[in-house]
Amino acid sequence: MIYRAICYCTHERMRNVQESVVFIQGSARDDAAAKLCRVLADIWNVPADTVDFYNLNSAPELFANAVGGSHSGDARFFEIGSHGELPIYLDDDAPLLLLGPEANTRLLEAWKDVCAMRKPASASRF
Repeated sequence: MIYRAICYCTHERMRNVQESVVFIQGSARDDAAAKLCRVLADIWNVPADTVDFYNLNSAPELFANAVGGSHSGDARFFEIGSHGELPIYLDDDAPLLLLGPEANTRLLEAWKDVCAMRKPASASRF
């Protein structure tokens, strides 16, 4: 199952590094949480006890709470809120995808779609 979390590090060397949206796969919430700490500690080269996260949500939870509805497809992975009836998606800071090949491809395609939705229509030149 795919999970999304907001991750950060309390290690002194990482104090100026902003939080990251991270996607990871796990057999259950506890498995995903353990993997997050272990893998991010390795990637960030910090002790695992300095890695923390919040809002660890599974794909079904993300989809159930999405404003965009099923017509939004996998873009719902990247919803972070709403403005009226419209979904708001992650900004240009790309999320960290710690996923197997199939899930990685799936989310990369969805990320491309989200980025394309945010691009302003090209203005005509006079």
